[in-house]
Amino acid sequence: MYEQETDWEFANYDMHQGHKDYLDFRRVYDSESLRGKILVTLAFIESLLAHSIRVFLVGDDPALLKKFASRTLGSLDAKLNMSFLLGIVDRRQHEMIRKMAKLRNDFAHQVHAKEGDLDVENHIRDLAIMANVSQYHGDKSDKRAEEVWGMAMIAITPYLINRPARAAERRLTYDQWEVSAP
Repeated sequence: MYEQETDWEFANYDMHQGHKDYLDFRRVYDSESLRGKILVTLAFIESLLAHSIRVFLVGDDPALLKKFASRTLGSLDAKLNMSFLLGIVDRRQHEMIRKMAKLRNDFAHQVHAKEGDLDVENHIRDLAIMANVSQYHGDKSDKRAEEVWGMAMIAITPYLINRPARAAERRLTYDQWEVSAP
């Protein structure tokens, strides 16, 4: 669907890798249930954060970087916090992804989690507020959770799809440190 929409418009355009990855993500996302959409979205966000960190850090020792990534940045929470501390995501993006991760954890760790559960509804309400979707704050429609999730996904992913490319432009480098007293 998305490929057909973009082929005629960008016939000779070399689409940036971030946009290609986003279109691939959307193909999978659109075919999923609510649980699948939540899990796929956070997997996509986590991969964007990991890639952004990897290209931002001084990277001339791949073995050290791999060890650091697997031991220190093994969870979404660690990647999210490191991204915030490095300035890769801002405070609002950090909070939104954190709220999305809480809902993801409900669906990833509870076999019977479903729309309508109190925890799920509380996380959906929080996401609706964070995404400024006021019409869904108190709505109890059948598709409310899926609609709010979709709006939250749209509110955060466009900001992140090109973040690895922007982080690479700002890659840290080794500096010669002066020996001096404060």
